[in-house]
Amino acid sequence: MIKEIAVLIGKDGRTVSFFDPGVIRVYSKKNDAWRVIKEVPLQMDRTKGIKGVRESLMRTANELGNTRVLVAREITGMPYNILDTSGFILYEIDAMPEIILEYVYSKEFGISENREEHPVEGGDPIAPAETGVEGVYYMNLKELQSGHPEISSKKALLPFLKEKEFYELKVICSHIPPWFDTHLEELGLNYEAAGVGFNEFEVTVYHKTCDEVQSCQKR
Repeated sequence: MIKEIAVLIGKDGRTVSFFDPGVIRVYSKKNDAWRVIKEVPLQMDRTKGIKGVRESLMRTANELGNTRVLVAREITGMPYNILDTSGFILYEIDAMPEIILEYVYSKEFGISENREEHPVEGGDPIAPAETGVEGVYYMNLKELQSGHPEISSKKALLPFLKEKEFYELKVICSHIPPWFDTHLEELGLNYEAAGVGFNEFEVTVYHKTCDEVQSCQKR
C-alpha cells in the first residue's frame, strides 16, 4: 500500500467537506518530514445536477491515482458512496494537516510496518468472526481495511447481514457507514453506536423487535 495521505483543505488551511471549496493535497513522508507531492483541485460541477457531481467525484478519485487514504472534515452522501466503493480509506477529522498526518499515518501504516501483509484469499472479503457467545459476531473493520483497502465496508459486512443468522454483530470502525441507515432498515435491523476512542466507534447491529417492526410499518 502506498504510504501517502490525501487531505481536503479549505482556504483557512483546515479540512473541509466535499461540498465546500477546497483542494486535495497529497502528502508523503520522508525522513520524518512531510511534503506535498500533488495537488488536486476539487471542482464539483453542480450545473448538471447529480450526474455532474458524480462525474466530478469520479474524476477526482482517478486523479488521486494509487493514493487510497483520504481525510476531510465531513464525507457523507454521494462523496462517501463513490469513494468508499472506489476503495478509499476515509477519515473525518476537523483539524489542520500537521495535526492529522501523524495520527492517520500511525493508524494506517504503523501496524502494517510491523506485520506481514496477506492478501484476502479467493478475492472474497473476510467475514465477521464468531465470539465465545453463541450468535454474537465481531469485526474490526478498521484493521481489515488497513491491510486491505480495496474492501469497502459494504463488501465486508453486507453479505453477512443478508445471509447469516446472528443475534448481534459488533463492528469497530472509524466512522459509521452511511449505508447503514438505509440498508439495515430494509433488512429489519437496528444499530447503536458508541465512541470508544479518537475517530473510533463500536457499532452494535441487532434485529428489530416486533414492536419496532410494527412502528416502522405504521410510518
